[in-house]
Amino acid sequence: MIPNQPPNPVVELLKENQAYYVFTMVSMALGFVATVVLGLAGYGLLKMQPWGRQLSIAYGLYAIVSGIVGMIANWVWLIGPLMEQADMAGAGPERAGAMGGAIGGAFGGCIGLIYPIILLIFMMRSNVVQAFRDQAKSSVSYQ
Repeated sequence: MIPNQPPNPVVELLKENQAYYVFTMVSMALGFVATVVLGLAGYGLLKMQPWGRQLSIAYGLYAIVSGIVGMIANWVWLIGPLMEQADMAGAGPERAGAMGGAIGGAFGGCIGLIYPIILLIFMMRSNVVQAFRDQAKSSVSYQ
């Protein structure tokens, strides 16, 4: 911590709330695995492998569910307590900061859902399904 720096309320909440801390650590680990899966899926898509499309669909579903769960968890364990702290402090910069964080977190969470939704839409399109199906058939017939 930098000397003469006020404490960070988010870090303090992580230290105080074991459930939020565990949730954050598990989310980070799952996020790393999801990133690897996304990279593999991209490679499979570039090679027109059906498993690339399947991994992309799995990633899209995971990203939507984890995004929604993350927004709920942040609201319960982070935004709610920060708003309570800001209300106890009264009107002022703390309350404005908490409100800005709540609005920014909700908006950012919704923005984060755009890519997985678009990914699922594209991976479910009939022409994409057919292209991967045709590629799978042609690769089987060459073997």
